[in-house]
Parts: sequence; structure tokens; C-alpha cells
Amino acid sequence: MTTTHETDARDVQRVVTLGEGFTAVKAAPPGQEFDRSLRARWSKTREEILVEFSDGLAERINRSDARFRVGRKWEFAWQNSARHLANKVNTKRLIVHRSEVPKEFRERLAARIYDFPDEY
Repeated sequence: MTTTHETDARDVQRVVTLGEGFTAVKAAPPGQEFDRSLRARWSKTREEILVEFSDGLAERINRSDARFRVGRKWEFAWQNSARHLANKVNTKRLIVHRSEVPKEFRERLAARIYDFPDEY
């Protein structure tokens, strides 16, 4: 991930990776002010930028962005079938036939599912 740092006075543009920027801010002496922070175009201190970085990291980990809960695995039908499969597989003495297990789980649950013989 790269961020673009612009200097308005000189019309100079430099691309800095997030890691390089974080390393430079972390190595700076306490209390030093920077022209811009990660999310703002005004000056902030080293400590404020480090707090911004950790907040952004927590936000990214917790997925509180627009793409969260998007996709087929978040649909009710998929969640419901996964829950029913978990109930079937985790119950003792119950045989689960391969046709009842979605393809994406068959390899992972190979020890818990059973193939009936053709002459059954």
C-alpha cells in the first residue's frame, strides 16, 4: 500500500510506502511535528500520528469498512446451510452422506462424512 505525500509549496510529489512512513514517524523524537498526518492535511505530532496508525490498523482488522459483510458467504442461505452442516457433523453417531456436504467442506471434513455403497 502506498500513500502519496505532496508538498504544496514546491509542487513535488513523492510516493512513500506505509511501512516507510511508519518507520520514519516511529524513529522521530517524541513531540516532533509533521506537516501532515495519515488522514489530515494539517500538522500533527508524532504521538498523534502513531495513535492514528493504530486506530487505522484496528479498523482494518475489524473490517469496519464498506466491503464488510459483502459476498456469498454472508448470505442467509449460505450461513444457514453451514450451521445445519455443523450440527450434523458435530453430533455423535450420526452418519452424514457426502451429498449433504457442500463441495468446499468435503476435503476438510473427509473423516466425518461417509459414502454409502451403490448397492445400498
